[in-house]
Amino acid sequence: MVAALLLVTVSHTQASGAFTLGIMGTVTDGTTGAPLDNVCVTLGPPLRCWTATNAQGQYLIDLSDIGSPGLTWDLWFLRGGFDGQKNTVAVNGVVTLNVKLVRSPGVTNPPSAPTPPNLVQPVVGQLPAVTQSFTVYLPNITKTLGGPTGWHTPFIVQNVGATSAALTVNFYAFSDGSLVATRSATVLPGRSFVDSPRDEADLPGNSQFSVVITSVGAPVVAVVNEHQGPGAGNEALSYSGISTGATSVYLPLVSKNVGGWLSTMIMQNVGGAATTVTASFVSLDGTKTGTIVRTVDPGRSQFIDPRFESALVDGFEYSAVLTASQPIAVVTNNHHDLPGVTPAEGDSYNGVAVNGVATTYLPYIANNTDGLARASRVIVQNAGSTAATPVISLYKFAGGPAISVPAPQIAPGGAFAFTPSTQADGEYSATIGGSGTFAAVVTTLTNGTALYYTGTSTPATKLFVPNVTRKLTQDPTTDPGWNTPILIQSSTAATATLTWYRFSDGSLVTTQTVSLSPNITLRVDPAAVTGLSDNSQYAVVIEAQGLVVAIVTELNLIGGDDAMIYKAFSAP
Repeated sequence: MVAALLLVTVSHTQASGAFTLGIMGTVTDGTTGAPLDNVCVTLGPPLRCWTATNAQGQYLIDLSDIGSPGLTWDLWFLRGGFDGQKNTVAVNGVVTLNVKLVRSPGVTNPPSAPTPPNLVQPVVGQLPAVTQSFTVYLPNITKTLGGPTGWHTPFIVQNVGATSAALTVNFYAFSDGSLVATRSATVLPGRSFVDSPRDEADLPGNSQFSVVITSVGAPVVAVVNEHQGPGAGNEALSYSGISTGATSVYLPLVSKNVGGWLSTMIMQNVGGAATTVTASFVSLDGTKTGTIVRTVDPGRSQFIDPRFESALVDGFEYSAVLTASQPIAVVTNNHHDLPGVTPAEGDSYNGVAVNGVATTYLPYIANNTDGLARASRVIVQNAGSTAATPVISLYKFAGGPAISVPAPQIAPGGAFAFTPSTQADGEYSATIGGSGTFAAVVTTLTNGTALYYTGTSTPATKLFVPNVTRKLTQDPTTDPGWNTPILIQSSTAATATLTWYRFSDGSLVTTQTVSLSPNITLRVDPAAVTGLSDNSQYAVVIEAQGLVVAIVTELNLIGGDDAMIYKAFSAP
């Protein structure tokens, strides 16, 4: 939905310190970088100037009295000697939109411009101070998608700031992009908020949404748990909310009917204007390529289902690179549940945005473990622009020297896969380095469960874990409950302190300090933490004396694919 305003008769006063919904920014000459005054800024079709820029090139449009969070607005920026520029902006709080105008052909010295007449809102003297807002994007949220036992996706939002967070949660329909529902909540520092779409009367059933979470006052993070089906038909997937997107996103593994596996991709536009997403695929064996294009409006999502894409060939695994002019967030859902395919299992992973050459950390790789033949496969993708060879090392959880894994040179965008099957049974962590830039996904399977996650190349001293449970169950007599061990891999830290907050009342329950060794993973099992209670849910903060990464393994032994992984978050 794009909000369009034509001629209006109301007038508005200049925004004050209470400014909480609107658009502001600076307009500059794209050639010199100098600020431009008296730029006409229209809201909706370019029929009347809503406001204009001041002598510093600043403008402000206060939407507090005329709009609501979640709407999308068209803005035009017009000034003599420059080409007019249109921007489409999704507004959930205060949006900063800085604009560079391009000089019209043949113009070397743009003329001065008078102040446009009959402005709806006056020119601001200076931009007001506003309470900082933060945004998290959830590309794929569902309510009983496929029927009463179909996909439902509760999500957990954790405040990772030092002050209270005021949340606004907007649900947009996949079908037409319309705003379906909005809810709000206040969350204390370190604590978590839960939304279960299946239990929300204002959301229609058998439906799919993209969600935008806006937090005023403190940054937040979110994790989504995706569930389907009863009993042995259960599937459980998990992915992380995205705070910032990227214009290039890497997917190390995309399957099209390979051993019953299918990967569907959901991409959400987290920028301020509509964008075209180009997905470029190359098979892991290098013999097949394909390109698929989607157009995505701001805040909304589109999907790619390989079953309906002739550019991708049945029976092949691919790596993919998704590029766009606006930042995007991507989630890949990996399913082993097509008709006639058993057992039903799957998991999700977030697309990878790389930040140059860095070590990638993988906290969990299994080789014939848990009495279930749980085994991992690692897919490493070259996210650089030139061919590169990764340097891969494995480390036993129990300690010991690094184990080198041979790897080939990988072409840009391509990938290769390895397993630890030649090593002793057990659990390992890994690092991926070298002179290139790499993305990696780990798939860990049993005959009935699947765990997917991507490596982390940005270790931190402080991590946030929105959802940790100890034997969480609705029926203790029939369901052993969800238990969610935290796996912490050290980069440089020797110790870490975990602080546990109870969901039900936000109270601090316990604090523990653990010892760590570089590159090696330590498991922290809630079932063994003194002071925690069965059938309880917690938000956890990890503070380390050095750099760490962490994942959470969500496990339930009731049957079916009750297994998921998500990654701990650093502060946005």
